[in-house]
Amino acid sequence: MGALDLTDAGAGLHADPARVTARLFLPGEGPTRVRSRAGEIVDRVLALPPITLRQSAEAIVRDFGERHDGLIDLLTRHAETVASAGSGSRPAQLTPEQTIVLGAVFTMEYAVEGAALCNPSATPHPDQSGLAPGELRVAVALRAIGEGHVSSIGFASAVIGSAGWVFEHRDLPLSSATISEGDWTRDHFREALEQETRLNELSAAIVRGLPASFRSGQIEDAIRELPVDLAQRRDLHGDLEVVRAMAWSAYHARFADSSDLTQRVLLPFSSEESHGMEDARFVQVENDDGSREYRATYTAYDGRTIAPA
Repeated sequence: MGALDLTDAGAGLHADPARVTARLFLPGEGPTRVRSRAGEIVDRVLALPPITLRQSAEAIVRDFGERHDGLIDLLTRHAETVASAGSGSRPAQLTPEQTIVLGAVFTMEYAVEGAALCNPSATPHPDQSGLAPGELRVAVALRAIGEGHVSSIGFASAVIGSAGWVFEHRDLPLSSATISEGDWTRDHFREALEQETRLNELSAAIVRGLPASFRSGQIEDAIRELPVDLAQRRDLHGDLEVVRAMAWSAYHARFADSSDLTQRVLLPFSSEESHGMEDARFVQVENDDGSREYRATYTAYDGRTIAPA
């Protein structure tokens, strides 16, 4: 084999701590779980004077509105998630100011590149417009390592041509995906459990109760129909946790059409990838009808073991 000449293109990307997402924060959740203080905090927020709530809400929108796409909707979802946790009396409906402040208190900013940016992988970009002859735009998948050393999948774009390799501007704010239930067939689900040596009497009974095709959330319907004898087993909870985790390992992640590729970030969702989605490798695939799509494999890490995903 002959020698291979390599040339440094002089192009590079650096981790940007300004690339942040907003995530639900619940006090007491963490490596060491403690008693949740959510109820006490909800009561304290709702007891604030109206003028304090108004001033706080205005400051939140002013300081964070441009950092997060759809900030008000996001804070509303977080407020609705925790509103019932308090023990004190509360109005039948929260005011807009209460909603914003309560949602903000239970929201954390997470720097997806807070620790490092590494392991790029390039494939032809779907948009080849505006290029000079001989140039190629590539989509670059990146391993973004954030706070707590949790990895997510980010993206960049670059143009390769006579000027070498030139990265294009990465837009802000970041856009995270909307998650919905994944699709399974009963046979595929059974094979997945069997491959992971998780097919036993209980999981097999759950599989038998599933329709030929089902969504992730329908696993609960099959669990409710378990025979009484199986539902009373001492090791029930461990087996059910495995079955639920398997069902939700398949999911759909959809981004807003208006978001640019460089704004998008795939964050861990399923339990098997809870500690990281690492080293994605995308390829462009041409189907029999001439249409093209992108497929990828990555490493899912749950804090103890890894799995191909």
